[in-house]
Amino acid sequence: MQTQSPNNPFDYLSAHWAHMLGWSALITFLYRMYLGFKKFWGFGEGIAAAKSDLELIKTNHLPHLQAEVEKVNDNLLGLREDLKENFSRLSDDIRIVLTRMQ
Repeated sequence: MQTQSPNNPFDYLSAHWAHMLGWSALITFLYRMYLGFKKFWGFGEGIAAAKSDLELIKTNHLPHLQAEVEKVNDNLLGLREDLKENFSRLSDDIRIVLTRMQ
């Protein structure tokens, strides 16, 4: 004759499997709802953080970038003038060569 122990977990599981399945489904659903609400509320915080980052970039970095772009622009203007001068010299040299060839 087989005796059943009063603390057998499989007896408990076989008797209450529907309740345990329901509770696990409910806990999973509530956890997923919590994650959804957490993402929803975190969206506003993310927007505020992005706004503060853009404000920091605007006040700190853009003036430095603008100064560097102005330096590059000045260098390009000087380069443009140098090229114009050198091309005019080259065209003068080509004219001299062509007139000597004729």
